[in-house]
Amino acid sequence: MEAAFSPDGRYAYVSNYSMYGPGFTNPGDDVCSPASGYDVSFLYRIDTQTLEIDQAIAVGSVPKYVATTPDGRYVLVTNWCSYSMSVVDTATAEEVRRVQLGPYPRGSS
Repeated sequence: MEAAFSPDGRYAYVSNYSMYGPGFTNPGDDVCSPASGYDVSFLYRIDTQTLEIDQAIAVGSVPKYVATTPDGRYVLVTNWCSYSMSVVDTATAEEVRRVQLGPYPRGSS
């Protein structure tokens, strides 16, 4: 869906709008709410030298906007259907915080 690069350009972080396949029963949509019960989605880290996905990080439902912090410590992902923003620690590849926002968060600054 959307992407952002680490400050050094080594990695691209890419959101996955909807999950399909085994284990996923309720993929996201454009009209939704946290009560819709959509499956969680993932943020992928792609190594720009090998072009391989080397991390899949669980975030909220239907991630949209992706941004990296200037120091490269965190990736911020707004989750359209969860009405939230995931804060991902790049050192551990884990969501360390989820901040509740209003309906349909698109971007961050």
